[in-house]
Amino acid sequence: MAPQILQQIEILLNLFIPCFKQKRTFRYLEEFFKGIIMTGRKTVTRIFLTTDRRRHFTNYYRFLKTYKWKILDLAIKLLMLIQNSFEPLVDKDGVYASNIFIALDSTFAKKSGKKFDGADIFHDHSSGKNKAKYVWGHCIFVLGVLYRIPTLGPLCLPFLASIYFRDATIKRQKLDEKFVKMLEKAVNMVISVKDCCKKPITVVADAFFSKKPFFKPLFEKGIFVLSRMRHDAVAYRPALPKKEKTRGRKRKYGEKVKLKKLLDTEPLCAMNIKSGKKTKEIKYVMKDFLLRGYPGFVRFLVIKDKIPVILMTTNLTLCAKDMLEVYRCRFQIEFSFRDLKQHLGFEDYQVRRKTAICKFLNITLLVYSILKIVFATNQSVRKTVENSLDQPWRCSLPIFSLEHLLSIVREEFFIQRFFDTSGFRPKEEKIPDFLNNMEFIIPLKR
Repeated sequence: MAPQILQQIEILLNLFIPCFKQKRTFRYLEEFFKGIIMTGRKTVTRIFLTTDRRRHFTNYYRFLKTYKWKILDLAIKLLMLIQNSFEPLVDKDGVYASNIFIALDSTFAKKSGKKFDGADIFHDHSSGKNKAKYVWGHCIFVLGVLYRIPTLGPLCLPFLASIYFRDATIKRQKLDEKFVKMLEKAVNMVISVKDCCKKPITVVADAFFSKKPFFKPLFEKGIFVLSRMRHDAVAYRPALPKKEKTRGRKRKYGEKVKLKKLLDTEPLCAMNIKSGKKTKEIKYVMKDFLLRGYPGFVRFLVIKDKIPVILMTTNLTLCAKDMLEVYRCRFQIEFSFRDLKQHLGFEDYQVRRKTAICKFLNITLLVYSILKIVFATNQSVRKTVENSLDQPWRCSLPIFSLEHLLSIVREEFFIQRFFDTSGFRPKEEKIPDFLNNMEFIIPLKR
């Protein structure tokens, strides 16, 4: 068993005390942390049952609904902790040492009740053939920091979540909420954490966010974007200077370019990319063009495949290999969604008010990111997890296994609870003396 995991978690959690006006309010955060890492559903009532029950269970609902603490303060503190923890682990010569990459994506929290604030029907673009194309629940935007650790590989640490409210839902439920469009909401989330980032920010997103209303306001704030584009996307060459002066303003855009056609008209370059244990050769074309409504040049990377893959970025310092590597790392946020939903109860909340839901979601992100920080920075914890995964039928070990890490944390938690209840201190007392004192054990009724 890896020693002192709970002590390290307690040290990291104590850094969030300034986010609360009173220290007794912070104690509820500790109780939620313990309840979320335990087994079973992660409802507020279930979390209350994992505590010592000294406080009334309604206080746990008040902690989410009425207690005055801000989600953004918690997210900014978590983002600062992530940067301070992972900067020494990042390769100094790599692109992650000079930039901070923030993954942006949305996910759905499926619900069955009709009285949740903001709950509505949403179209699930990632649904399979045998799954429903529409889900009832919440659409949640999540921000996460991307890192590539030489010894661990790519990791994503989510730190901020926010619910998207439709205009029709706000009017139907009569919510005290101002309607904000999807792209505008995503922009506001990124800008809200800009000041606490120590390096230039590059937002990594999928094709849905490769639109002018998203990357233009970010460019005005000095934030770059890296995203995928539609296969039929077009760009423009700069307008050629006119030989003679004419009336009217000068043309800004020249010839229209279909980006996927560049693979047929331009010379192809090649690069080798590692995919697991194999090395794959990729042919591509990289060019800088103009987009309508955007004031500067945009770098496009067109990769030859069965269906051409087009990546774009407003960060002109990134080369082709960096663009592809960072975008591949973006998929780690999908693994984060899987772990959050399967093991940490991201969809288990039963609170109905919007403030309580958002606070519960962000506490879940806090638990997940702190566990990842402990795993990445504590070598003994990592070795213990790897030993539990070292099984003869595995060809290779996964980068990060939340399930096995949780089992180790739970084991140490129950051992500490046993010692606290019994009063036995293994370093201070001898085992025979401890066995003679069995008064704390409740005899079984016959």
